[in-house]
Amino acid sequence: MSGDISGDRAGRNESLYRSANEALKPVNEAGEQLGGAFSEWICECADPECALRVLATLAEYELVRANPRAFLVREGHVYPEVERVLELNERFTTVEKRGDGGRVAEELDPR
Repeated sequence: MSGDISGDRAGRNESLYRSANEALKPVNEAGEQLGGAFSEWICECADPECALRVLATLAEYELVRANPRAFLVREGHVYPEVERVLELNERFTTVEKRGDGGRVAEELDPR
């Protein structure tokens, strides 16, 4: 994706989705205990209108959360002007905010 979005705005948008996913974590933990292979997360892309879901295990989710500048997004939901791809698989892409967006993402990290 591309668009005219500042690093600061992208960092704030993605941090909002990250906070929503943190609230979903207990539900996904319960689902995994019941035998679910994948958990369903909200796409953490910079698009404030995105409502798509991402499938990831709890372990994969925790790997993303280990980096306060990293976010879990759907394939194709990358804004190369403000972030870089860290990892890509068939279910999701992990991106890392750069510059001002990275600073904002760290400041807003709920962990």
